[in-house]
Amino acid sequence: MTGDRHYCYTLLISVWIIGIACAHPRSSKEDPKNEIVHLESIEQCLIIDRESKPEKRISCLTDIAGSRNRSMHEKEKAFSLLMDWWKSRDGAGGFWLSDAFLDVLTADYRFFFSQMKNHPQEYEEWLRDLGKHSFVWFLDPPSPLEGRRRRLIAFLEDIRDLDTDIDPLRIDLIKELKKIIPRQID
Repeated sequence: MTGDRHYCYTLLISVWIIGIACAHPRSSKEDPKNEIVHLESIEQCLIIDRESKPEKRISCLTDIAGSRNRSMHEKEKAFSLLMDWWKSRDGAGGFWLSDAFLDVLTADYRFFFSQMKNHPQEYEEWLRDLGKHSFVWFLDPPSPLEGRRRRLIAFLEDIRDLDTDIDPLRIDLIKELKKIIPRQID
């Protein structure tokens, strides 16, 4: 697949997956007044409602880490902050961060896998908990998560341009996604 065609396919899959994620309450990028949050810097992400809205900070950092319009330094710093948060996660943080990693993956898979290569233990933990963090639906049926899982698998199987040192991460993620059975919690 040519670069332009692959980029368009990546963009299309990202829109599908992010559409599902945005329907999920823990992935909302809106404030209580239903105004979209657009922030310009990592520093702005870090001052968002420190105590009451950690999901907003995670969403903001995810937008920066997954952006193709940010410097590599900004992307790496945002991802590093997400990873630090993952290491000390508790409660709902695991759900938000797992979804954030999926968002970064679909927005810029090369960046995602290159960063995860530097965090093998955390990557293994994320894979192990992926089903319980990102594939459990708490809202009314029907759950869109089986469609999300299938789209992710198709997206990952179509990637052919990763370096040999990070492609095993992609393969491990595909294997894990194929084992996951999304759950509906009533």
